[in-house]
Amino acid sequence: MKQRSALAETVTLAAFCAFLLFFGLGAFGLVGADEPRYAQIAREMLARHDWVVPVLNGKPWLEKPVLYYWEAMVSYSVFGVSDWAAKIPGAFSASTMVIAIYVFWKRVTKSITTKDTEGHDSTSAVPQIGSSAVALDAALMTLATAGVIGYGRAASTDMPLAANFTIGMLCWAARYAEPETPNENGWQTRFHPRLLLFYSFMALATLAKGPVAPGLAAIIIVIFAAVRRDAKVIWQTLWWPGIAVYLAVAAPWFWLVQQRTGNFFRFFFLEQNFQRYTSNTYHHPQPFWFYIPIMLLALAPWTVWAVCAWIASLRGVAASRRATQPATDTPFTQLEQLLVIWAIVPVVFFSFSGSKLPGYILPAVPACTLLAAMGIDKKMRSGGRQTLLVLVHSAIAASLVAAVIIAPYKTLRVPVTTAAIVAATVAGLAIFAGITITLMRRGLPWLRFVTLVPVVLAVAYILRIGAPAFDAKLSARPVAQELARIETKPERVAVLHVKRELEYGLNFYRNQPIASYDRAEIPVGEHLVVARSGSESELTELVGGRRVVRLGEFPPQQVEFFWVTNPMPPMHMPMR
Repeated sequence: MKQRSALAETVTLAAFCAFLLFFGLGAFGLVGADEPRYAQIAREMLARHDWVVPVLNGKPWLEKPVLYYWEAMVSYSVFGVSDWAAKIPGAFSASTMVIAIYVFWKRVTKSITTKDTEGHDSTSAVPQIGSSAVALDAALMTLATAGVIGYGRAASTDMPLAANFTIGMLCWAARYAEPETPNENGWQTRFHPRLLLFYSFMALATLAKGPVAPGLAAIIIVIFAAVRRDAKVIWQTLWWPGIAVYLAVAAPWFWLVQQRTGNFFRFFFLEQNFQRYTSNTYHHPQPFWFYIPIMLLALAPWTVWAVCAWIASLRGVAASRRATQPATDTPFTQLEQLLVIWAIVPVVFFSFSGSKLPGYILPAVPACTLLAAMGIDKKMRSGGRQTLLVLVHSAIAASLVAAVIIAPYKTLRVPVTTAAIVAATVAGLAIFAGITITLMRRGLPWLRFVTLVPVVLAVAYILRIGAPAFDAKLSARPVAQELARIETKPERVAVLHVKRELEYGLNFYRNQPIASYDRAEIPVGEHLVVARSGSESELTELVGGRRVVRLGEFPPQQVEFFWVTNPMPPMHMPMR
């Protein structure tokens, strides 16, 4: 019976990962500036057979470490170079993280339950957090969040960082939760595979995005030790075999790329990390509270459960801190304390940053969903209908579906049709009523199922209905396709007054460097120009006496296409 249950849970988890993360990766193209840029870097590294130095248009590009590029290179080698193949590393990383959460919750927390039950009689209300149901809930709740689905389907470094960081922290939590008592010399004299895994995954997270991974882990562990009033937690974590493994995994690439370029350390650590954090050098300013709404949105549709669980657990941490003997509380409580700290450290840390992007706090999302799963399990065991929470949760799920229906119109900046408004309203009301009635009648055990329904519907709608609108407005793919239709032979392409997202996107989809008139990169020979609508007169002036022929336009992105040729020779001069 247990084997059948485990098989059913494995199949369920695999099916949802396949649909929510992998299905329809090519429904719309690469968006933003980073996705096509990272995808092109991986393509050029593969073409050069160079696994050390990231290059873009033949020049070193040292803003990010190499893990995503390695993963994309492997994907290209297996599936060929394409935009959807460039997204596979994110989907793979997210799937690995979800599976790790499932394994951690199902197996490792059994030892916590064992420790919690020691000294209690059989009638004690000890939370069975190692149960299969809670393990599957924790994994699926993490998977079915807006943040994980969004970044898991993107060609970026954020999900590889978040996934490896999360797995590393789970390994550390598993080691901390082991029931056996260390000997008098602590962990230093014993072999601990989970601690080695912690250092290994932190090394991979470092290769994904840099020193932020071990930095966040160190802050979380130090604060946890302070809450526990137990400095041994820190010294036991500083285990020399683990540090050696970390250096063996992460250091070789950093050393090799420094040897090859000569300026990597200065550029990456000082400019890309220190200056990015302490200043607005890279033009991503946001208010201090920026990550509060971002976090609430990233957790949707589980937002209300995550917030309530975090607040309840934070109160528990505060009570433990005020207690005279906090070390006597249960390992279950200690895990909650770790998750509370883990959930808030990335948000607070990056709130002080001079440069803020939504993906920075992705490592905090799994901690929040794990807390939510624990909180829901507690509420199920305590009984009660939780009417207010159910209503708010139903409203969030309904709003998510309604917003997805309206999103294509807002993306294209066209009036929302009456039919779309009616569809969004009816769908939202149906979802709200369906979730509310089901949970009020059947109880919280049905929460996972009734919430996954609108999540699946929302993703399916985006892939089948909304994708053309998102592709037309946000991706360079349709622009590149229009250029290919216009040209009679491969031509060089330049841009004028267009967004950098389009410039980098054309770089990938055309697989050629894109000249920029804005940087005074005016090609000498004949070439195509993609210019912001209304720029024809300026373009004519910039090219001097050369002919400018308008070839067409692409209204969704407000750009026009031109062909710049050499000037016609005077009539009295012989034609060559």
